Amino acid sequence: RTVIFTKGADSVIMARLTPQCIGSPDAIQSMRALTAFAEDGLRTLCLAGRSLPQEEVDQWLEKYAEASTATENRQDRVDQVADEIERNLEFHGITGIEDRLQDDVGTTIAKLSAAGIRVWMLTGDKTETAINIGIAAGLLDAQEGERGRPVFTSSDFEINGSFLMQDMVGRLRTVADQAQAAKDGARMFECLVIDGTCLEVALQPENAVDFVAACRTCRTVICCRVSPKQKGAVVRLIKQSEKAITLAIGDGANDCNMIMSADVGVGIRGVEGLQ
Repeated sequence: RTVIFTKGADSVIMARLTPQCIGSPDAIQSMRALTAFAEDGLRTLCLAGRSLPQEEVDQWLEKYAEASTATENRQDRVDQVADEIERNLEFHGITGIEDRLQDDVGTTIAKLSAAGIRVWMLTGDKTETAINIGIAAGLLDAQEGERGRPVFTSSDFEINGSFLMQDMVGRLRTVADQAQAAKDGARMFECLVIDGTCLEVALQPENAVDFVAACRTCRTVICCRVSPKQKGAVVRLIKQSEKAITLAIGDGANDCNMIMSADVGVGIRGVEGLQ
């Protein structure tokens, strides 16, 4: 018997469940609990899996072997093959763990900011968790002030489960215009918060100019529920568009893309990264 187990963000895992699991009482109750965990600042994950027929296993292993030895677009092909098998999953549960900031994180960030360094946070956490961590780290004020904190979450642009991309693009363009007006008035937004689904749209070439324009007038930017690939893409975009020297710091395997994309990459031997 072969069983696949997978874990990840709720926005990713829930989309891979069977229709019966998505609407089940257990899943609905778990999502409410997960939101409560995130609002309390816990780092959350969803767990799922399913049994695999031997025939499906054999076919998938052949595809994976072919993709992993490809000479062109290897990573994209491996990701595509992995995506094929992580479907029609059964919901297993959720986790929420406390991940306290190390000592003097807030002081260090304050000193970096005082030196004229823009500090962004790219994380796989839920929006609520990311904002709480931003407050704890000193990136954000405890209460949103007059400077403004534009937030882009995919749920704000969904109707009946469908993501309305054009509405999100329109909002991004509006925020970019507001950012330009703030810059002309010698003001700055406190922060721009954006999740992975919206970021995928913002990183498209036709929208990247507006995204950078909006971020340019922010004291900080928080990208949440982002994939390792997106972390690297954000770093490369800022390097290219702003001609800026970039520094990326991370302590886990999902930070490698970001670290390697920056001009200066720092990998920290942290407790979380060793788990």
